Amino acid sequence: MNRKDYISDNLINIRDRLRQPRPMPDPAAESPTVPENPVAPATPERTTAAPQTRAAVRREADGMRAQSDLLNRIAHDAAELAGEAELAEQTLRDSRALRDLLLALAEKTERLSPEKDGAVFARNVDSLRLEYFRIAGKRDALRRNHGHPGGGDPADRSREWLLPVAVLGGAILLAGLIVALAMAAVFL
Repeated sequence: MNRKDYISDNLINIRDRLRQPRPMPDPAAESPTVPENPVAPATPERTTAAPQTRAAVRREADGMRAQSDLLNRIAHDAAELAGEAELAEQTLRDSRALRDLLLALAEKTERLSPEKDGAVFARNVDSLRLEYFRIAGKRDALRRNHGHPGGGDPADRSREWLLPVAVLGGAILLAGLIVALAMAAVFL
């Protein structure tokens, strides 16, 4: 038997017993009077659904809110992961395209030779070097856009500390100005 049902059934039984009128004892009679109907009051039939108490309703509402919150979190995370997967697939396609360009560039570079190309050999090598730098720039941009470490401009990383230092310096100057004004007001 569930403890909750046991307590609620006992409380119902007690309530029913308290509602029944009690016979008033006759002060003249020495023995207490026996009620006419010595049969115990009928216990109410047990219902399959327990009566809803405030606590039960509150727990149910809390459960519904928790379920709704959980479903919203799951949907949010699933959508976020789907976006990340799509981004990863795009990154993979872009990386493969850049790899194919680099492999094609390597083949072109291997085909060059001073004996075969003669006077234009140096110009062709410089042209291929420029093409390599364009591909490498695309690779670095791809890494920056998708959060891969490395490939970023070192000057950008060195400027990351400027904003917090500027805010801290401004706060110190403002505090110093307020202290100076307060001291001037006190002593003048």
